[in-house]
Amino acid sequence: MKFIFKGIIAFGLLGGCLASTGDFEQFDGGELGSLIERAGVPDSQRTIAGYTVYRWESWRAIEGTTYQCVFEATTKSGSQTIVKSKVDGNLGGCNALARRMNL
Repeated sequence: MKFIFKGIIAFGLLGGCLASTGDFEQFDGGELGSLIERAGVPDSQRTIAGYTVYRWESWRAIEGTTYQCVFEATTKSGSQTIVKSKVDGNLGGCNALARRMNL
């Protein structure tokens, strides 16, 4: 019974209003400043072949399991327009990042 109760709690923490990959892609074509207002300051950034990649990360551990998510937005160097975004991770990590971004 205790195991079932823990499972229900874990599912509730991970469920809810999970954003889909498409929800994160709404930033494509938008301004970097608007994304930063919603997501906060990026955890890191790097420049590669004339593009700047901004990266946000989210992770948490529940009952010994780690949940993580990485969201990246790419601009041409010197531009503030997002040309591409992508998200990669699992349910628990991406759900937390989506909530932080109000998705």
